Amino acid sequence: GVWLVKHDAESGTTRFSNTAMELTDNLDFEVADLVDSLSKQLHKTADHEGEDAESWALRNVRPGLVIEELFAAVDYENVPPMELSLFVVWGRLWLANANEVRGFNRWNTGFYHRNGSAVPGNPHGDIPEWVDWPLVLSVAERLGANKDMFRVDMFVGLPAMHPLLQEGSTEEERKAAAHYVVSESEIHPTTIFWDSEVCNEGARLWIAGYKTGNYRLIPNTEVPPAFLETGICAPSACDA
Repeated sequence: GVWLVKHDAESGTTRFSNTAMELTDNLDFEVADLVDSLSKQLHKTADHEGEDAESWALRNVRPGLVIEELFAAVDYENVPPMELSLFVVWGRLWLANANEVRGFNRWNTGFYHRNGSAVPGNPHGDIPEWVDWPLVLSVAERLGANKDMFRVDMFVGLPAMHPLLQEGSTEEERKAAAHYVVSESEIHPTTIFWDSEVCNEGARLWIAGYKTGNYRLIPNTEVPPAFLETGICAPSACDA
């Protein structure tokens, strides 16, 4: 779960969103209700999503909160930035998925090929020209090198308190100054593809690398031998 908070020290106002949606200054809420919402979302993420789509790590990590710098869209400072999910298969970007927030709705703005062109059926056209696509591609493939599948999530926007997000700057200036920030990475897709054919194509590419021998075996000296032999590992055995 993601919650956004933006405090303006000069005016003393605070905007917030209890999901990754538009920030609001509506403070008509009970603290107990907000705490209850946070608690339920933590359990949902750890239990429900952890079982269905997320990783072993998410199912086993101790619940908690992480505070990160707030980023904003280049065209409106009160919503999150464009987020790209970049799927790198055997070191090469296979597919990109873009998400944007408008108001209190989060939109999947489509899938894109390695060259930034829109996948057929994408109603929004190619990746916008102001996005530095060669940089996005370079970062994704450098991080995905020497891996069978690697998902890189990247924000394209500006820090929420960036001077260009204040009055007086143009949208063109903000786009030119956009930051490209890796927000998350995963060693398996986690994204739920609504089009099963897209998912199946990625799976075929992933498996094909193993069938063609596009890998080499290296000794694993990090995993305790007890786990390799039995698939389980008591704390005392793992200390060995």
